[in-house]
Amino acid sequence: MAPDGLMAYNVPAALKGRASGFFQAGNLGGVGLGGGLGLYLSQPLPAAWMTGVILAVMCLSCCFALFFFTDQKITIREVRISNTYKNLFKDVWDTIKTKSGSMGLLLCFLTLCTGAASNLFAAIGKDWFASADTIALVTGVAGGLLSAVGCLIGGWICDRMDSRNAYLLFGLAGAVCIVGMGYAPRTEMMFIVWTSLYAIATWLGYAGFTAFTLEAIGKGAAATKFNIFTALSNSPIYLMTYIVGIAYTYFGAKGMFNTEAGFAVAAVVLFILIRKLVYRNQVMS
Repeated sequence: MAPDGLMAYNVPAALKGRASGFFQAGNLGGVGLGGGLGLYLSQPLPAAWMTGVILAVMCLSCCFALFFFTDQKITIREVRISNTYKNLFKDVWDTIKTKSGSMGLLLCFLTLCTGAASNLFAAIGKDWFASADTIALVTGVAGGLLSAVGCLIGGWICDRMDSRNAYLLFGLAGAVCIVGMGYAPRTEMMFIVWTSLYAIATWLGYAGFTAFTLEAIGKGAAATKFNIFTALSNSPIYLMTYIVGIAYTYFGAKGMFNTEAGFAVAAVVLFILIRKLVYRNQVMS
């Protein structure tokens, strides 16, 4: 939660997209790369504790970035903790009532950029004649690198257009990739190409999510609000994971891909319609 608050208070509005990209690149790409590095170091080093020390020093070095931040005054904090909590709940409610907050909250529940199909890539790889090593590569270290690349590109894009519109585009890009995989020839090379493109599109969406969330929450109880949005955004991820699993059971891989893409397109259409309705009502009032 600490980086969430630091981004909200210290990053200028013009750079929140790129900050979001770097945040998610470390958060998601770091899992794959850090895990891979840990496994690699555990092989040649003579003692197990050496790997832990190296990783601990790397983690500690991240704290040096704090020297480049200023300690901002948290606007909701007061001496009495009860007043602080009152300010917190009021700030959360005031944020949700704003146009940016309500639209951002709606996006959290939409089935976009979930990456649900990727949970079954290992299971369906045999249908594309992909070897176990290939599957491990594209879903492991290579996936970590691609996720970092996708996050950085997504953050850069969000600084150049409305972050909510960017998120919609990223969701549609993921839908195109997953449909393309379903209709492409079933070869190992096509498996590598389409899973890689799908991974990039998914992580574009993660950067977009962080960007529009930072825009919606403002300051105040920034870390709390950021994690409320993040927690709610897990709902469509779990939902789509369940749905694509059922779709694969009954309709196969192609049907699963089409199902996920259909939900993404429907989510984009729903958001556009609701946004137009909300804006029209505001103009009329």
